[in-house]
Amino acid sequence: ARAFGKEVDDSGYVDICDLNGNGFVDLPDFAVLASNFGAEGAESPTLTNLDVRLQLKPVAPERLKVGDPLEISLRAIDAQSLYACAFQISYDPTKFQFLGAYEGEALRGTDPAVLHVKPEKPGLVTVLVSLIGENRGISGDCEIARLNFRLLSASGQIRLNDPALITVVGLNDGAMVRLPSHSVSLRATPERTILGQNYPNPFNPETWIPFALSSSSEVVIRIFDSAGRIIRTIDLGRREAGFYMDRGRAAYWDGRNDLGERVSSGVYFYQIRAGDFTATRRMLILK
Repeated sequence: ARAFGKEVDDSGYVDICDLNGNGFVDLPDFAVLASNFGAEGAESPTLTNLDVRLQLKPVAPERLKVGDPLEISLRAIDAQSLYACAFQISYDPTKFQFLGAYEGEALRGTDPAVLHVKPEKPGLVTVLVSLIGENRGISGDCEIARLNFRLLSASGQIRLNDPALITVVGLNDGAMVRLPSHSVSLRATPERTILGQNYPNPFNPETWIPFALSSSSEVVIRIFDSAGRIIRTIDLGRREAGFYMDRGRAAYWDGRNDLGERVSSGVYFYQIRAGDFTATRRMLILK
């Protein structure tokens, strides 16, 4: 397993692991080994087709909090005689902690299977999955593997990189199909609704107003001058529960009033109304 992904000139390349002799230890070699494990040989069934897709699907509670464990299901859609699969999972190690992986429901039946997990470096894991011995493969929509993580931040993305699949036929000649990369985004649900401090502050002429919602709400931001008059209303509409902290998700104010005029320097206040929640904070424009 340590030789997987190595070429002839690489450190760690093992010649006897290159079962098809192409100078690269990859999925066909892994599948050849698995298909002959504990047997003298088997006749290859007929190849059907390789019209198959892979899908990452979160298996998580409805309200996911920072620090919670979570599972990601790797599913094959429209598989035909699927025998083996190899893929890499990449993620930001400051946002997720990889806890491990195990066989999916399709491989936990009566047919023997093997799963190997190889952490390459923080944020990158190689996973190899294969049936063993004389086996006609699995077909239809099926779960290949379950990946376990812990969520370390408000949001993040887990990516399936360059997955390769192999069917029962083609084990000895290296026939396989490579599929597009795929990713899934996950967001934590705040335990309570809050209004954050705008940034930058002081500012000129624009600023962002961060907030978090513990439940789906209609969100309105109002800007007041120092005399308490409303000078700008920012209606964000209905927003789902989540963190709206970065510049791509936070409320934005361009320093203009409802008439489109630039406001003068001074102290201003901003207020959020989200359902029954209301909060107000102070900000400063300096020119």
